[in-house]
Amino acid sequence: DRFGEWLYVEDFGSPGGDVAQAPSPVSVGKTQPGAAVPHQVTAHPIDHFGKIQWDDLLGMTKSTSVIRSSVSPGQPRQEKQRVAGEKPPPESFVRENSVRYRIDLLQAGSPGLFLDQRENRRHLQSIARGTRILNLFAYTCGFSVAAAMAGASQTVNVDLSRRALEWGRANFLANDLNLDSHKFFSEDVFESLAKMSRRKERFDLVLVDPPSSSRSKTSGHFSAKSDYSRLVRLASALVENGGWLFCSTNLASWKGAAFFDALEKGLKLAGRRIAERLWMPQPFDFPATPDHPPYLKSVWLRLE
Repeated sequence: DRFGEWLYVEDFGSPGGDVAQAPSPVSVGKTQPGAAVPHQVTAHPIDHFGKIQWDDLLGMTKSTSVIRSSVSPGQPRQEKQRVAGEKPPPESFVRENSVRYRIDLLQAGSPGLFLDQRENRRHLQSIARGTRILNLFAYTCGFSVAAAMAGASQTVNVDLSRRALEWGRANFLANDLNLDSHKFFSEDVFESLAKMSRRKERFDLVLVDPPSSSRSKTSGHFSAKSDYSRLVRLASALVENGGWLFCSTNLASWKGAAFFDALEKGLKLAGRRIAERLWMPQPFDFPATPDHPPYLKSVWLRLE
């Protein structure tokens, strides 16, 4: 992820291997107020960050600062390292589609904004005005902030991480949004869905974008492949007639047809019918190849 002159690179290596030799997906954005997050490219395999082909990285210069996070399958995520340039500030803001988001390039985990969901946030803004929105697995509330900026009347944000939701509140405040119409619940998604069902709550839009896997004290282990149908069954029951259900997964090993089969199974169990569907392709700046097909699957479903 590139934010102005800050480049954040995640290396994915094999167990026991040198992660620095793995090809690195690199997406590009800006931190300056008013700037957009335009696109992503894929860097050539590198054996040392000093040998990056800077000319290939869309005009980046050797003064660009590089932050590296190394990830090996089955191994704990390594601490982020500054491997070139100056140390980034502990807090920065980026602007995407006229919305400001807080990022942190040195904290553990993601910088705080998933750039591959940019077009889905843009689409949400086109339909959000006057709607009540439930955002499950909300993380730092990127979808909700985008919707609120587009005129959504209410958002409800659910995530296990209290810290992520505090970050989400900061994103709302960074855009001068009043928090009175926006709620934050740090709890298990399935627990929240059960409570809302008992209260007969309904929403115009329900957003479902879970991690590939997670664990909570209440529900135990969550697996997208195993549990998505149950998740859709419960979430779709809260969608108003004629409302929208957004479903997404970044699990690369899960084929699109199998993913949609899981959605249809959950909808059938809930007694809901699809009136309209809109598949959102993986953004152009996250290129796919025959050897590496699109990992991101996203679909908007209008339900009856």
